[in-house]
Amino acid sequence: MLEALHRTCRRTGSNNVTRCSVRPGPALPHGGADLVLIVDTYHHLTERPRYLARLARALSPGGASPIVTSRSGRCPSGRRRR
Repeated sequence: MLEALHRTCRRTGSNNVTRCSVRPGPALPHGGADLVLIVDTYHHLTERPRYLARLARALSPGGASPIVTSRSGRCPSGRRRR
């Protein structure tokens, strides 16, 4: 996914995107991210409420963290995927 993001940014000329892969924590500076995209990894996280609280601190004011999952079952939003 990171490589696909890199190719898209290069193709579209987007130079304000920083790709990073972090271990669960998340190990991001407080208020340092406008957008944190989580793709197909949420179900692997242990202590999800604690992780999401740390993630919230890493987001800048007005920041967002979409969670994309292809697994069936409940998503954090409560919506069910099939």
